[in-house]
Amino acid sequence: MNIEPAGEPTRICLYGPTGSGKTTIARHLVRRYDGELIKIAEPLHRFQQMFYDMLQKPVTGQDGELLQFLADKIEREQPGWLGRSATARVHASGRTVVVNDDCRRNSYAALDQAGFVFVRVLTSPERIAQRARPDHTPVNTAHAVEAGFDTFRADHTITNDGTLAQALVQAEEIVERLLERQRVGR
Repeated sequence: MNIEPAGEPTRICLYGPTGSGKTTIARHLVRRYDGELIKIAEPLHRFQQMFYDMLQKPVTGQDGELLQFLADKIEREQPGWLGRSATARVHASGRTVVVNDDCRRNSYAALDQAGFVFVRVLTSPERIAQRARPDHTPVNTAHAVEAGFDTFRADHTITNDGTLAQALVQAEEIVERLLERQRVGR
């Protein structure tokens, strides 16, 4: 579906623990609505790539341990920088739909101020374990970066314990309602 930009974009933040399906849903929405995926952790992924390039070692996924370390260090040195950096990219986007799939506690306020609608992706721990990607070094789920989701506002919820098709239908229904609200000016 190709939609012409009209005013402010619809901004959607998918949140939940690592492995809940946020990125799969986000990529679908971006393709479906000709949107833009803006990741808060994008600078962290560039640091990760530089780190592995220096070691002359390939990296194909995420090094959760390294990314958590980098996020902690950046937050200590420049509190809120990751969120501000991401929202600057959001404001520069010319797309009708902007999606974020990696909000954490340290960037929640910035996305909230930028007008994001928060969509919680609920997935059982058993399903998350089944979906663990072999190219990712696991994150420490007790780490502060992975905590705090229960304090986020949930404007909508997607239950992602069934099929992928079911989760994508739920996501599209949410976006369609948001776009309709925007069209009627509410």
